[in-house]
Amino acid sequence: MPSQETIENLVNLATEDWEVFSEVMKSYLVEDFNYFYNLTYLDFRLFVFTIYAWAVQEFENGTWCGGKYIAESAAFMQNNKWTMFIGARGHWKSMRFYAYVMWIIWKNLHDARHERIFYYSYKTTQSRDHVNLIKDLIKNSKIFEAFELQDRKSGADTLAIYSWDGRHNISIKAFGILESTRGKHGRYVLVDDPLKDDANPSKPTKVMEIKRLLKDVVESIPAPELGELHIVGTPMSSFDPWYDKVASKKYEISFNPAITIDKDGNEQAIWPERFSLEWLQEQRETGFIETTNGNLFSFAQEYLCEPRSIHNSFFDKKKLEKSIDSSLIDWDVADPHFVAEHEKFTPSVIYPVFAGLDLGKKKHPSHFAVFQYLPDHDKLIQIHSHWFEHINYTSEDEDEPTQLKYIKNAVKYFNISKIIFDNTRGEFETIIERNEVPQLEPRSISRNSKVSMAVEIENRLGTEKLKLLSEERQKSQLLALQADLSAIATSQGHADSFTSIGLVCLYVAKFRIAYNGNQTLKISSGNIRRAGEKFKSTMGKPQGLLRHNPSGFKQKRM
Repeated sequence: MPSQETIENLVNLATEDWEVFSEVMKSYLVEDFNYFYNLTYLDFRLFVFTIYAWAVQEFENGTWCGGKYIAESAAFMQNNKWTMFIGARGHWKSMRFYAYVMWIIWKNLHDARHERIFYYSYKTTQSRDHVNLIKDLIKNSKIFEAFELQDRKSGADTLAIYSWDGRHNISIKAFGILESTRGKHGRYVLVDDPLKDDANPSKPTKVMEIKRLLKDVVESIPAPELGELHIVGTPMSSFDPWYDKVASKKYEISFNPAITIDKDGNEQAIWPERFSLEWLQEQRETGFIETTNGNLFSFAQEYLCEPRSIHNSFFDKKKLEKSIDSSLIDWDVADPHFVAEHEKFTPSVIYPVFAGLDLGKKKHPSHFAVFQYLPDHDKLIQIHSHWFEHINYTSEDEDEPTQLKYIKNAVKYFNISKIIFDNTRGEFETIIERNEVPQLEPRSISRNSKVSMAVEIENRLGTEKLKLLSEERQKSQLLALQADLSAIATSQGHADSFTSIGLVCLYVAKFRIAYNGNQTLKISSGNIRRAGEKFKSTMGKPQGLLRHNPSGFKQKRM
């Protein structure tokens, strides 16, 4: 039996010099077949770099392209029973399924079991084409031919049945994801690009229907314990199953854009053996890829694994990422462990602190964003972000956590001067009337105010005037705001962080004017015109940012 060390050494050789590796494995095949079989039975990577690669060479007239990316992709699939692999166009997505089906057949030379493989695509015609390509590869495998693999359905389009001994069959059946396949069961389910792009990414009717079918139908097919379910796909929208934390929690998920960033901050191609970095960068400049049949595809969607909704976003993703500062600390509220371990500390306020609050309770969460404002530099620095998931606004139960209690604590800890919140539906009317939190300032959100908030954020993005915490959820919800100012609803929210941050940015624009002694800024109908000199601070010389930890706040590095 080959050792794991031997297997890893062979895999390394395969990724570094496939021609030499191939000759070594062919010598094993001729001189000691049992040893060769054990190697390729135990490790999917070694099967891919031998029997599958040799079949591809025959099928593609001598063309085979390997590398570390192929080895890592094969290992990911073998080591996890339920996977979601989101990869770039042309980066061995469907082909890994072809190889996996062939490996299942190859292992059955020893296992001698009945196996059922369900192959799904968006349409049956697509999955049928995939099954036929698998058949073609098997026909081109000289090893499968030498061991007299029987094709028992050579004339069928949507079905393939193979057997080594005439008694134990491996069947591969093609399905469309929208077909009714309830009640079917088998060990292997392969789902190949199941999503279809909706015309309007903010109303993903098709994606939501497919997610429901995946959950209710497809996930019920794999046999318990031994069953496998593998999905490969291209991002369509923020509603995709791999972005849904609830829908995807059963899976191991891997995102593989064609261009990655190494530890030194340099771009590199994930599969340089096939797609050079230079070619990818050239294609990225154009923004679109034209296929041989004349179809145009978004480069960012097809090669960088970014959902189409991002490219329809009001905000530029690169500018947004430039405003995100990973060194910032999120000062987390009322952590009992921190209070127990640290002395109580009351900060002295150096800069004004403002907060924005987008209210939500049931369908969508509330988002609370806290900023320090540096008037001399017209700079907003985020110091806290908090999401309220299914938390009531208020409660008569003193022990029940509520949004109002959290906000009151935050006012004390941060010495917040003003909390601007969306009061369009009047949720806090009673609180306002009682003046329970004097810092609360209600706003009704209209189309014009949305435009104003969006423009204020946009004008700060990518500059030193806005520094945001490194929080993926906040980032994705900012990008969920579409160019027409509609918001894509996902399991994580409804562009809630846009409202909370936008309210602060809009308030600061007016705050800045109030202290501008020379000229004024007029805001009307969503059109913003800037004027005036730098803010003349009446608050004294800046002493630097808050660097202490307010009592009850935990330092949480994002």
